Amino acid sequence: MKTRALLVLALFVVMPAFVFAQGPAGKWTGELPAGRGGPQQVTFDFKVSGNTLSGTMQVGQNPAVEIQNGKVDGNTITFTAPGGGGGRGGGGGAPGGAPGGGAPPAGGAPPAGGGQGGGGGRGAGGGINFLYTGKVSGNEIAFTREIQAPAGGGGAPGGGAPPAGGGVPGAGGAGGGGGRGGPQTFTVKRAP
Repeated sequence: MKTRALLVLALFVVMPAFVFAQGPAGKWTGELPAGRGGPQQVTFDFKVSGNTLSGTMQVGQNPAVEIQNGKVDGNTITFTAPGGGGGRGGGGGAPGGAPGGGAPPAGGAPPAGGGQGGGGGRGAGGGINFLYTGKVSGNEIAFTREIQAPAGGGGAPGGGAPPAGGGVPGAGGAGGGGGRGGPQTFTVKRAP
């Protein structure tokens, strides 16, 4: 009876060490917190070489992206990955609107006027990176994700040349920036 109890106790001591020895290498799946479209499936495929973490991350149906600056320190992993996002590029001016009035003046020149230019689109939003910090515990990793880009950064204005016949060029929108809350937490599990 004592031998059996010692064997069970030894398993409880040795088994966690074996599970941790697997570390973060391998495939992990879970859900990122709700965004505009609700929670999204995320898949990580990690490789470990010494204290260096490499691999890919795939969110939803988007193509996989390489993780960057990956490090392993005990049961803690950190890396950065580019954020999906960014708006649409800016629009140019719309063609002229209603003429400035009446028949053309002598000489056949078009009447003064024309319409307002079209409004610009949202900025291109590029350059957003997320810092991921994860604590590996057996077959789970508890992550915290934080934005690494300055709030309000984004793309260039859309602008555009004045439309034919005059008018004001469209003003482009500044890039993204809103909705940048604090850190988000989520958990992934080792894929079978």
